[in-house]
Amino acid sequence: MAKHFLLCFEAHQPHRLGRVRFWDGDVSFWESYNNEVLGRVSSKCYLKANSMLLGEDTLRGGFSISGSLLEQLEEAGRTDVLEGFSKLFDSGRFEPIGETYHHSLSSLVDSSEFLEQVGMHRSAVNRLFGVTPKVFVNTELIFSRRIIPKISGAGYRTVFAEGAPTLLRGRNPNMVYSVGGVRVLIRNNALSDDIGFRFSDKSWSEYPLTADKYASWVERSPGDLVTVYIDYETFGEHHPVESGVFEFARHLGRELASRGVKMLTPSEAAEALGQSGELEADEYTSWADVEKDLSAWLSNEMQREAFEAIYRLEAPVKNTGDPALLREWRLLTESDHLYYCSTKAQSAEVHLYFNPYKNPYTAFINLSNAIHIISKKVGYTEVKPYETQ
Repeated sequence: MAKHFLLCFEAHQPHRLGRVRFWDGDVSFWESYNNEVLGRVSSKCYLKANSMLLGEDTLRGGFSISGSLLEQLEEAGRTDVLEGFSKLFDSGRFEPIGETYHHSLSSLVDSSEFLEQVGMHRSAVNRLFGVTPKVFVNTELIFSRRIIPKISGAGYRTVFAEGAPTLLRGRNPNMVYSVGGVRVLIRNNALSDDIGFRFSDKSWSEYPLTADKYASWVERSPGDLVTVYIDYETFGEHHPVESGVFEFARHLGRELASRGVKMLTPSEAAEALGQSGELEADEYTSWADVEKDLSAWLSNEMQREAFEAIYRLEAPVKNTGDPALLREWRLLTESDHLYYCSTKAQSAEVHLYFNPYKNPYTAFINLSNAIHIISKKVGYTEVKPYETQ
């Protein structure tokens, strides 16, 4: 039976594109909507959840906060939110988790961009909070043996991965494994989704989910460590305060402790628990959609074409030495832009929930024209514009 529990949160907000026309001089971002969302999640989630976690000293865990979100909070003057995160890290009960600065798919590309973005994120976290991440999570828990050299090259020896069947191949998700000399902490997708997706679902057979019920499930889980990784916006945004999700979290630490289950931070889990063998990890996995692979971002021709076009511009953009242009290009590497272009039928409801355009083709036109604008700036002619909506 599990005696350790690891609770981690992903906090991220992208720079959503506005209406982009191919003849525009610069890429337009949907500033009014981005500011609206940031203000809403700050008041409904970040401020309340930070206060709740800080006030309940039985809770421990980790945070991956994207650079995209950190810079939006800085630009909006949300020192209240940033100070809340800082207090959590100062408490020693929570620690930051490293990731790519722009929540990008740069790990899939043979270039220096991945290491540059990981370094940017490490620097931003250290500058804002005075701490340095010790554990790494790739964008959307994308993982494969092929990216292990990059993770090691960035200085990390522990990484998170989704407990996908193609990764575990029948093994227990509640154990610590290794791949290429790097420790791998496995997300328990069932227990994570019980909170992240099913908590407010009144048709769910286990509704309502209480802290004592959930703690009993954790206690009965076989293995050494149950790892739960969810969007931080689960609190207040995906599940409203009226759902009881804040009260659930507030009581969870005490319920786990009463059953002899100890909450850990990511680095504590990596250091305290032994490894249970090597995983092959020869296929890409992620926490996205039913397939748990790369199809959320790269399943259709629109997505693949845009992805390839974005990274074909990397060298020409960097060769200009123009920091403003480099930033403009890097904002297009945010994986959300490709996610919005998904046409998958099976996961359509989830994709449309996050898609601000409610239409993958509108998302693709905006993204394609944004790519075209940058290509014109560097004299790269292989990227073609698309008709505007």
